[in-house]
Amino acid sequence: MKGYSLSYQRLIFTILSLTGFNLISALGQDQSIWFENGASWHYRYGEGMEARTAGYEKLEVTGDTVINNTDYRIINRIRVYSNEVMLELDNLYLRYDSEKDQVYRYIDSSEYLLYDFSADKGDTIIVKAISGGGDISFCHLFVDSIRIELFSDSIQRRVQYLTDIQSDRFYFAGKIIEGIGSVFFLLPIDVLGCDAGCADDLRCYQDSKVVITNPNIECEGLVTSSYQEFSVLDEIKVYPNPALDLLYLESKNTISTVTILDLNGSEIYQKPVDCLLKTNIEIQTLASGMYLIQVLFEDGHSVARTFLID
Repeated sequence: MKGYSLSYQRLIFTILSLTGFNLISALGQDQSIWFENGASWHYRYGEGMEARTAGYEKLEVTGDTVINNTDYRIINRIRVYSNEVMLELDNLYLRYDSEKDQVYRYIDSSEYLLYDFSADKGDTIIVKAISGGGDISFCHLFVDSIRIELFSDSIQRRVQYLTDIQSDRFYFAGKIIEGIGSVFFLLPIDVLGCDAGCADDLRCYQDSKVVITNPNIECEGLVTSSYQEFSVLDEIKVYPNPALDLLYLESKNTISTVTILDLNGSEIYQKPVDCLLKTNIEIQTLASGMYLIQVLFEDGHSVARTFLID
């Protein structure tokens, strides 16, 4: 906005925020690039249902290819186990359609929708998912909210918060970052496959503009006994914070009950959870302010976190 005063620019920024415009496009700031050459993801790879040991999966954009007259980005994929054994996996072939604001995956001679940033709050996105046996299933993802969040101190990106409204067979709901993808895993993960081991939880991401790291473990750190990579503070993830309509919880242990208290210690909400590692709570009826959420696990121990409602 060259030629205008700083105070005027801030006024326009505020107006656009209140009216729901895409601030990234409207202000001509960061233009996110899906699958920039050299971009890389590191996801934890939990070895077995107990996840007592863990390695990592690294995905890296290594170039371009043409399939059926369509350009795709090549994403190289390797898995490193906790005993340092490395396995090369099949490449992924992904493309971003800038006109539709959607990401597609090519596999088995077909192209499938993976991400859809054209969807608005309240829309449902249907993503095709592939099970371990090669069968096709579907994730029905409800768009709870869309926010503008800050990364690497100065980079603004749109973020979708999604809920799987049909089943919990595939892990793919939660937080989706524009230009990066799901913080759970880049692709839908079949829960049944996690009995043998599966990748989940974004440890690190890096491209020319954005760097995301986990302060509790190195990108390529190996866990050889119990969950060393997670401190007590990471035993339960509570997001987004601040929250609007829904609050998400993800844990490494089975959740039994969730309780919300005000800062005076008065209980204002309680929800029994039937042996789940993740859940969400509707908070749109709660007033703005700071709250305490207490999570009781199946084994009897509990943890507490604070969160803010806008």
